[in-house]
Amino acid sequence: MNRLSDEDILREIADLNAHPANVRAREFLLSSGTAPDPRQLHMVQLTNQVLAAGLINPDPAVAETIRAMATWTPQRLYNFFHCEGGERDILPPQWGEASSLVDFAQIVVDETEERVFAFFPCYLSGD
Repeated sequence: MNRLSDEDILREIADLNAHPANVRAREFLLSSGTAPDPRQLHMVQLTNQVLAAGLINPDPAVAETIRAMATWTPQRLYNFFHCEGGERDILPPQWGEASSLVDFAQIVVDETEERVFAFFPCYLSGD
């Protein structure tokens, strides 16, 4: 298995961060005074920031998945968010309507939950 160099990883993350949803997340990060991390998808960084602040409280399994995304390879992130063969965009259309970083993070959480549950129905806590 070929391992990507740090430079390749940064380049691939930059390509993913060029997607309009990640550009919007970057804007929210900057407006909150947070510097976007070039090693992470901006929407993952933003959502982790909102989770850490306790502003939203998703199912613990979903929160754990989103926290773990900060360590995923660019290919794994791409596969997760484009798991339907590219027929569906990275996030549902309403991401463009988010008026705050909390609204945007909630959309990421909801989409993550939907995708995790679709592939692993027993994954969630089941509270």
